[in-house]
Amino acid sequence: MTACLSLNTSPAGIALINRHFHNLADRFGYLFTRWQDERGYEPWEDYAKAMADSLPPGFQFVKATKRPFGCQFRLDIEPGKLYAFKISDSCFLWGRLATVKKS
Repeated sequence: MTACLSLNTSPAGIALINRHFHNLADRFGYLFTRWQDERGYEPWEDYAKAMADSLPPGFQFVKATKRPFGCQFRLDIEPGKLYAFKISDSCFLWGRLATVKKS
């Protein structure tokens, strides 16, 4: 498992993600393994809902992704920034994806 630092994310934002990282790794690891076994039988929407429901307060679910398996999210304390949890057979990591431009 890997927790990666994300450029332009405040120390408080990094601490918030890292505080919940290992619990989320356990849950997402279970979902990833189950999806590998059951994807022909169970609807993807059930996995997306399980990921959304797993995020703690302060995290805003954006969407679930099949490849790479995981989800995109935002942090209440980091407005305009988009992050992702990604899991594979060999690792679980998080990173910052983008900055949302204000209109």
